[in-house]
Amino acid sequence: LVIAADAGGNFLSGVADTVNAIFTLFGCGDGQDCSYFGPLAHAATDGVFPFSALGSRYAGQIRVGFKLASVSACPGSCWSYTDVMTVATGVPSRVVVASNISSAICASTAISPAISVQVQDASGNTVVASFVVSIAAKLEGAGLAGTLTVDAPQGVATFSDISLSRSCFHYDQDNPFALCHSFVVSSGPFSAESTPFTVIARAAVGISFGENPEDTVVGQRAGTPRVYLVDLNGNPVLPLPATVTPALCGAVTTLSGTTVTLAMAQEQQAGMTLLLGMGVRSVVDSAVFFSGANLNWQVPVCTASHVCSFSSPADNRIMRLRASASYNSMVVDSTTFSVDVGHPTDFIAAETSATSILLRWQAPSHGPTPQAYTLRYRYLSTPPSSWSEFPGLQATEFLVGGARSDVLLEAEVCAESLLGG
Repeated sequence: LVIAADAGGNFLSGVADTVNAIFTLFGCGDGQDCSYFGPLAHAATDGVFPFSALGSRYAGQIRVGFKLASVSACPGSCWSYTDVMTVATGVPSRVVVASNISSAICASTAISPAISVQVQDASGNTVVASFVVSIAAKLEGAGLAGTLTVDAPQGVATFSDISLSRSCFHYDQDNPFALCHSFVVSSGPFSAESTPFTVIARAAVGISFGENPEDTVVGQRAGTPRVYLVDLNGNPVLPLPATVTPALCGAVTTLSGTTVTLAMAQEQQAGMTLLLGMGVRSVVDSAVFFSGANLNWQVPVCTASHVCSFSSPADNRIMRLRASASYNSMVVDSTTFSVDVGHPTDFIAAETSATSILLRWQAPSHGPTPQAYTLRYRYLSTPPSSWSEFPGLQATEFLVGGARSDVLLEAEVCAESLLGG
């Protein structure tokens, strides 16, 4: 209650005026709710001004001043102040990450400054009590390390040794510096998420296949294998964008198409080698792409026209190979992949008559001659007829007898797999 009084402090019951109120919040700063509630002006009732709904959302030391609205000149201050009061915090209602986490951090390096988490009431005041706070990475497999649960004896928890080892490349190769990571902190029923950030690879210590070769056939490329320099966690070391401090986490070494050599190492076949074509390769964001290369057999004996054959059918074995990439003294093997016999070429209708069609093809242009071919054909009537299939063909031609002259013939031929497929 506020009363009207004369200069001597005597109560004036007949005053009809309005009293204005003002708050002073000592020490209220960033991150805190420095507000108050209730009417800041109240009319008198028989000289009494009941400010019954006035309060502060700030927990700390405050005082309130009051002044008659009609009084503008006083011997001293026209305001009358309460004693300094201490407002206690409310009940816990949330947790927040109070510290700022950099938008780019280094892999396997403790985040600095330490991560600070506060337990707060609904007004953003730190609740001065004992709590237990935990921290987790939002993304699975992020490589979170450090002390993940700490005490918060005064409502504040400090995580001083937290790190992540996996860069954002592993989650989005097209945008490897995306702000993909964040932390989730929790205490009791309350949880909150930090601002997002990216994890940057450290200095290169090795070389790795980002994408491995794929199963293929002779004469066709084995997918698009990619080779990266990687840090101690297997994160590709890539040129940093302009938004990241240069060499933030160590020197960035850039690959080039002339510094990486790709060789083939065979596992189950003696006397033969496979080469991944070396003439077509490019570099994009320090990843070496062997995207235009073909696999070709090199056999002990080949004719002048590059037709090669085996000395015995036993040499037609399943090929299991691996690609080896080397950079300076660093060497790495890809996963194994299979190379099957190549496809036949130049498939044509060599001769036709009113009752027959002679189909002819050439053996694959690279590698061994297949042990057999499978041919199938059908007539494109309405609806099309079912396929007629002929496996185990040794020759490179096939005569379709009893051919129909009134409808088109569709035919396909393929080499039978050496891999059992």
